[in-house]
Order: sequence, then C-alpha cells, then structure tokens
Amino acid sequence: MWRAVAIPSTAVGRRADHLLLSRVRRGVGYRISVLLVIVVILAAVGGLMALLLGAVSNKTK
Repeated sequence: MWRAVAIPSTAVGRRADHLLLSRVRRGVGYRISVLLVIVVILAAVGGLMALLLGAVSNKTK
C-alpha cells in the first residue's frame, strides 16, 4: 500500500521507508514503556494500600 503512494524504491525511497519504520517502532516502544511504568506505579500504590489497610485492621483488633 505504502509503496504505491511513496517514492519509487530508489535509495531515497528506501531511506524514507526506513525512517518511517524506525519512527513507528520508536512510537510502539515508547507506548510499551509508558504502559510498563503505569503498571509498576499502580502495583506500588496497590501494595502500599494493602500494607496500610493491613496496619489499620491490625490496630483495630
């Protein structure tokens, strides 16, 4: 699909394709890393909440 619209596959065309692909890959990697960071933060918050709840329930007993 891209080849029909893009520059004919000369050296310039290949370079453009490579740049496009690397940009897409970088975007995907960035998204994955952001998701991982969010998951780690949520896990940490969940752990802290569990510890706090455990401490509170122990105090009330």
